[in-house]
Amino acid sequence: MWKPIVGDWDGDGRDTIGLYDPYSARFLLWNSNSSSPGSAIDFAFHVRLPDWIPLVGDWDGDGVDTIGLYDPFTAHFYLKNSNNANPGDVIDFGFHVQLLGWHPLVGDWNGDGVDTIGLYDPNSAHFYLKDSNNAWTGDVSHFGFNVRLPGWLPLVGDWDRDGISTIGLYDPGSAHWYLKNRNDPSAADLIDFVAGSQGWIPLAGNWRSAGAADRAGLASACLDRRATDAVHGEFREWLWV
Repeated sequence: MWKPIVGDWDGDGRDTIGLYDPYSARFLLWNSNSSSPGSAIDFAFHVRLPDWIPLVGDWDGDGVDTIGLYDPFTAHFYLKNSNNANPGDVIDFGFHVQLLGWHPLVGDWNGDGVDTIGLYDPNSAHFYLKDSNNAWTGDVSHFGFNVRLPGWLPLVGDWDRDGISTIGLYDPGSAHWYLKNRNDPSAADLIDFVAGSQGWIPLAGNWRSAGAADRAGLASACLDRRATDAVHGEFREWLWV
């Protein structure tokens, strides 16, 4: 099954959709959010990585989002500064522990214009956010809600347009969203929004225009590949003001 991703692939300040195929490590990146988005940036690493998780971030602060991959078996990150199959610009680091079930995160946690990594532990609803892309743990901020939220999914966005990425949680069972404007264990700032259907995948991005706040979005869970190699599924965006 293809996995949906979102990023600003051309540096115009707007996020657009993409897809990742874990069975060929193939990326398809579009510069438009429409039913006919035109030709995609299309590249692959031609390896089978069924359990690896795709990432997107502006790792070098140049205003363009590029891809990455996360290996949950070793907590290892591979971050690229260009959207192609050339491995020469990969940032490669890991924590050499097995964190199965944890979710990798990406955001600009300190507002410096560079995206860095994070991790979320669903067993304790605990977030670990790093201000640099390396294995040093001295710049990790961490907080949690000390509850067990099985099945809930984390997301990240700049919900209030202050230049700092903050966390959120989506409960797919009830299609409820809980978004925060601060990275701390206080109550959610935007709570109890109901949007979507069970099994859909939460997304976040600036769909509208450069400088706008991030909004939530959803992708169908049935993004499957068929004999024609076409991708079938559906993206929806839910915009809140």
